[in-house]
Amino acid sequence: MAGQGFEVNTKTQRTAQAIVNDPWFVDLSLLEFSEKWSIPAHFKNDLLEDKLIFACDEINQSLFDYVIEQQSNGFNRLADIAAKEIGGESVKVSQYKRAVYAKAKAELVRAQIGLALKADAESAAKTSEAQANHYESMSSKALAKIQDKPAIGVYSI
Repeated sequence: MAGQGFEVNTKTQRTAQAIVNDPWFVDLSLLEFSEKWSIPAHFKNDLLEDKLIFACDEINQSLFDYVIEQQSNGFNRLADIAAKEIGGESVKVSQYKRAVYAKAKAELVRAQIGLALKADAESAAKTSEAQANHYESMSSKALAKIQDKPAIGVYSI
C-alpha cells in the first residue's frame, strides 16, 4: 500500500536564528545547514542543533593549534585571515562551515542507522555507514584546506 512507512510526514520550520559559536570562528544556522545539505524535514530542529553543536566542538578542537598559530600572527577571527572570496564569503569561512556541516551530516546519518525498521536494515546500515564515512572525509578535507595542508594526514579528533 502506498503511503505506508515509518517516516513522519511533517513540515518542520527551520529557524534562521544563529547557533552562537566560539567568537574566533563563525556562527552557524540550522536553516543554512538544512537547505544546503538536503536535511529531511522529519529531523527536528533540536536534533539538528545538537548535531551542529557537537560538530562545532569537534572541528573547533581539531583546529586548536591552528587557531593558536593564527592568533600569534595577529588574527582575531577566521574571517580576518587573508583568503579568496567566492560568493561574498571567505574561502576559509566556507571550508569551516563545510567541515562542521559535513561532520554534523555524518552524525545524522549514523543516528538514522539505528532507526532503520526495514527488512533490509543490515543493507541500509552498510549504505548509511558508507555515506557517513563520505561526510567524515569531506569534513577532514575541509579541515586540511583551512590549514593549507594536504588532505592526507589530517583527521578529526
